[in-house]
Amino acid sequence: MNKKSEIVFNPSDRPVYLHLDPIVDLLLANGNKISRDFKWGENRTGFYCFLKYPLDFELIEKTFNIPSFVRLEKEVDAIECDRTWAIIKGGME
Repeated sequence: MNKKSEIVFNPSDRPVYLHLDPIVDLLLANGNKISRDFKWGENRTGFYCFLKYPLDFELIEKTFNIPSFVRLEKEVDAIECDRTWAIIKGGME
């Protein structure tokens, strides 16, 4: 059985969403696509990454140990970080 990767948040890392990039990279490597002309954007609520297709939560949970401050919001197809307010949102054609 493969060992799961850790999602490590360091408050001094910049940009603040750096700890979520491995999740985005995993999804992109498995067929999802960025739905904007940029990987990460910023609005009044914080940083966001919009992906075209629904998030593969099963793949994410098989690959990573998800810390308690990173919420898998399956009912709204999103992943939110309670420390940085960064969000990954799926299904954003």
